[in-house]
This record gives sequence, C-alpha cells and structure tokens, in this order.
Amino acid sequence: MTRLSFVLLDASRPPAPGAIEAAYGELFEGMPPLERTDTSDDVLAWTVGDCSVFVSVMQAPIPTDEAQSAARFSIAAFGPGGPVDTSSHEAHLMVTSLGGDADDPMTSLWQHTRVVAAVAKACGAMAVYEGNAAATHPTAFYVDVASAGSPPMMLWTGLSVARETDGCTSLLTLGLGQLSIPNLWVIARPGEGNDAMVFALDLALYTAGQGQIPEGQTVGRTDDERVAVRYVDSPNGSGESVALVDLRNA
Repeated sequence: MTRLSFVLLDASRPPAPGAIEAAYGELFEGMPPLERTDTSDDVLAWTVGDCSVFVSVMQAPIPTDEAQSAARFSIAAFGPGGPVDTSSHEAHLMVTSLGGDADDPMTSLWQHTRVVAAVAKACGAMAVYEGNAAATHPTAFYVDVASAGSPPMMLWTGLSVARETDGCTSLLTLGLGQLSIPNLWVIARPGEGNDAMVFALDLALYTAGQGQIPEGQTVGRTDDERVAVRYVDSPNGSGESVALVDLRNA
C-alpha cells in the first residue's frame, strides 16, 4: 500500500532528519518510533511500525495551480481565514509511505499522516497538499488535527459544499476512496449546513471502521432519525458511485 503527500515550502531547503524525529516524538509520544534507515542529499528514509517512509526534496513548486485549487476543499477553508494561500510556494517535499496492512487502510493512513505532520512542523511548511483527499490544508491546522488523538478524518477527505436551488446545502466528500469506501453525498435543509458537515465527517469515520453501508440501511443524526442510504452517480460528474444521505427526508 502506497501513501503520498506533498509538504509545501516557501523556499527550497533540505529537511533536517533530527528535527523531523524530534517533532514526531513531541507530537506522537507513545506511537511507534521513527527508525532512520538512510539519509542522502535528496532522500530521507525511516521505518515506522510495518511501513517504510521516504521524504524526497523537490526543488520546485507543484506544477500548475493544483495545490492552490485544492485549498478550497479543506475543512479549514470554511473558517474565518478562508483557503490557505500557497501561490508563492517555491519547493515541496514528497512524503511516501510503503507497506502496512492492505486489509486495514485506516491504520496505515493514520501512521502516514503522523509522519507528514512531523515533517510539516519541523520544516516550517506553508501547507500540506493531500492529493488523494483533494485538499490542501494549512500546516497549523494539519498538525493540530493529526495530533489530537482521534482518527483525523478532516485531513483525509476534502469537502465540496454547494447550495442547491431550493436553498439546501449539498456536501460531497472527496477522499474516502483511499480508505476503500465510497464517498458520501449529504444534502441538508436550509440552516442545517454546519450540523450536516459534522454528521458527514462522523459518518465517514464510522464507514471507514465498519465498511461500506449497504443500500437501504438507515442512518441518522439522532437515535430517532432514520434516513435510507442510496447509491447514485456523484454530482461532480466523476462517474463514481457515492452514498447519498438526503436529510431532507428525515
């Protein structure tokens, strides 16, 4: 199993392996340690648990505006600061993890995320671009969520939010494929968008742990709420099948 993340820097500079290891130990005390296996001018390598991790120095920005376009899908973008501005990044680090249990994708992704957070913190990164989540997160947000002690679903999926013609809110997750589950499409009544966002993330985490929700099974925000899950084509035109939870039917 391969995991890949991009740590965006304002200038090209080599990462210090000792600083990364110190940041990892500070943020994730009690977790499997980083065991250094190789250090060169361009690639750092560690083992952690049953994964091998590599940090490669890329002395150029990510081409086009891919990372900046993805900033609007970070949960952090819905806060007062808006999307993080990565337009001036001059270089990036590519963090790659190999290995882990293919039958337990959440554990391997969580371990990878811890290393990425340590790299971003130690290197004073501008942001972290998670291509498989279709989201670019501010470094402070990434580190805080990764080190909070709970599975960091807010880092693992971008969230596309749109307003329906009837004033309802439409929320679509973008990164659950890396957890081997379908993305979620949640539609909420006017004024219930924030509540629906929390529900979508909670449901994504539940699904990651329990597996794909069967067609017709009911879910809800309370013990009494019962909304049937349906599988439909994604509203973003990707052609993938997504799990639709229409809270207007609650």
